[in-house]
Amino acid sequence: MEKNIVLFIMTFLVLIIIYEFMIFRSYKRSKKKKKKSTKNNDLIEIMLLKNFFKVPVEKFKHKWLFQVIALVSSIDIALIVTIACVITEIGILQLLISFVIMIPIIFISYYIVSFFCFKILKRRSLKDE
Repeated sequence: MEKNIVLFIMTFLVLIIIYEFMIFRSYKRSKKKKKKSTKNNDLIEIMLLKNFFKVPVEKFKHKWLFQVIALVSSIDIALIVTIACVITEIGILQLLISFVIMIPIIFISYYIVSFFCFKILKRRSLKDE
């Protein structure tokens, strides 16, 4: 049990650091170039929120949105790794389990994110009135 908790925490910490470094580094580069976000350089997570869950991502600050994406993706991957390691210790089976549970976990987590994004927008609109 403790081994699984340590695995989850260590995986999460490593991934959040990598995501923060990668996302904010690319954000700072695009900010220096003064380019607007286009479909060619959007993150796949932003496209998922925009196209599948119909979240108006343009109404959010990019830095906040990138932090949410880094947090959610890190939790997702850490959860997938932990579940796969808890169920079995055979490497190929861990990969198969990971692939099977990956899509449902990602869609559930981004559904929750889209729900909270709509709540934030609704609260903002009520505050503006």
